[in-house]
Amino acid sequence: MDELDKAPSQNVLIEAQMEQDKDKIFELAIEYTKFNNELNNIEDNFEKGTSVYIIAKEFIDEFKEAIKYEKVKELLVKNNEDNLKKFKENLKQYPYDYLYSILCADIKLYTDLDELEEDISIKKGIEFVNINFLNILEFEENLDVYVSKYFKHKNNIMVILEDKSKLLISKEGNKIKYHGIGAPLVKNTKEQEILRRTKTISYLSNKRSKSRRLGTLVNSKSKTINFSPKDKKKI
Repeated sequence: MDELDKAPSQNVLIEAQMEQDKDKIFELAIEYTKFNNELNNIEDNFEKGTSVYIIAKEFIDEFKEAIKYEKVKELLVKNNEDNLKKFKENLKQYPYDYLYSILCADIKLYTDLDELEEDISIKKGIEFVNINFLNILEFEENLDVYVSKYFKHKNNIMVILEDKSKLLISKEGNKIKYHGIGAPLVKNTKEQEILRRTKTISYLSNKRSKSRRLGTLVNSKSKTINFSPKDKKKI
């Protein structure tokens, strides 16, 4: 088979991969919006809390900019075929490499209060996402060790990190204030020393990002976008 015969099949594969990536980007945007709305609508969950993962706001800002979030956010309220089609129209001008890069993730999952407090000012804030959001990005690590608990009463928020340190967040108008409470000390009974908990390495790259650095591209494992007949009627 000569090069002319190969080209059409390669183009078909690239186009198919682009469609899968658009599906996955839509799925990621839907999950972010759904969970963000869920947290914003909590009045009081101090009894059980909500499992969250803390990431830099910078990562979410870059994702929103790439998908033109303010323009498409109304499409992200309902997960259905019509909204997916409209969303994908908004991405049609992007080439293959750029679509691929949107799903490349190099993120820091915060489990250490000192690191968190230092980065809040540098990266201009934090965002909370759930395990579904991270699973769509296909990280290979065990993410359970990075989970935090989010408690809210009206405008007062307390986040308990994996090492039991606490981040208090209060909102006054457009201003957000952060206050940290360090992790409890752990007593080493053998040596009779008081130690802090061991830090967890928290900077992660997903499979796409790792492959991109190696100069290769990996196929998307696009998940099915599920919607019900009820959703179709409420577009």
